[in-house]
Amino acid sequence: MVIDVYDILQSKEDKATVPIYYEARLAKIDLKPEERPKIDPNFDEVTEDAEATVKESLRRKWAQLEAMVGTDKRIALVAEDLVKHWEARYDAMESQ
Repeated sequence: MVIDVYDILQSKEDKATVPIYYEARLAKIDLKPEERPKIDPNFDEVTEDAEATVKESLRRKWAQLEAMVGTDKRIALVAEDLVKHWEARYDAMESQ
């Protein structure tokens, strides 16, 4: 039995919650082709009996995993972007 529902939309309308904005930030991965097999050396073995379309679908899923790969270069780029973004936002808030 639900007595009352107070969702985020109503909270924003009541000005109890400020609007939440999300800015997507991307850091490209510089993964050399010879490093790709290191992600999962058993991929070909595990998928050897799979149909080509299934195998390609799995490869796309692994490509999504690459977006989370934490190479030192990528982490440095993410950190640099985060600091620059925060400093710019802070400067904008300070000037108001």
